[in-house]
Amino acid sequence: MILDLRAAQAMPIGAIFLIGRQLYELIDAEPYQRADAKWSAVLVWRTQCPTCGDYFTVRTGRAIAITLTRRCERHRKPAPRRPLAPMDQCLADAVAQAE
Repeated sequence: MILDLRAAQAMPIGAIFLIGRQLYELIDAEPYQRADAKWSAVLVWRTQCPTCGDYFTVRTGRAIAITLTRRCERHRKPAPRRPLAPMDQCLADAVAQAE
């Protein structure tokens, strides 16, 4: 699910979003200094894993559209492997030939 958090600048701690059947509660906004030295915030959300029922937290930015995680670390699917870029493949081939 994708949630646009551009309106999060004035979002109060305790705000709750329902996405599908999953609740996300904003529990904190941590200060964060960006690479351009400007200050922003990282939002900390609490939700419940639909697989095991354990509560866990998710951190997101506030000025971009983000993807909120549905499951805890233990029940997340592993990320698919990224195919090698052409240059990476050339390097991998060169290393394999050198061995």
